[in-house]
Amino acid sequence: MHARPAAPTIDSLDETELSPLALADSLARTALECTRQHERLAKLVAHRVPRAERRFGERMVELADEALRSALLTFERDCDRQTLDEDVRQRANAVWMAAREFHRRQRVSDDDSRQFTQHSADHLTVLRTEYELEASALLALRHATRDFAKLRGDDV
Repeated sequence: MHARPAAPTIDSLDETELSPLALADSLARTALECTRQHERLAKLVAHRVPRAERRFGERMVELADEALRSALLTFERDCDRQTLDEDVRQRANAVWMAAREFHRRQRVSDDDSRQFTQHSADHLTVLRTEYELEASALLALRHATRDFAKLRGDDV
């Protein structure tokens, strides 16, 4: 198996300094693609596609999640949101908060899944709740991203 190189941060891809608006747009585009890939994987699972196709879908989701984490970190570190127009700032902050919550929910779900050693009803209930909260966070991310995209139009 080949080791994957570390995910580049957005700023390492571009030698010029990105404006706060460009960073907000980048976060929104990345979040939009992440939600799209999760929705695509859910459809593949629902349609019971061949295992190889599902595994490729899972890899795409992993890559989209990694890209979202990178965009989130870059946005947090480099974006001076105070310079953004009020409407853009509110919607960019909504995307940022939704992305943070989705990332947090993923970590909690993943940690609980790894600790799953016993098939008790209580533990299955906890796992189900964590997955539902993760799905809810993904939905909130999709809504926040679409609100941002509506405001920004073709610029996103």
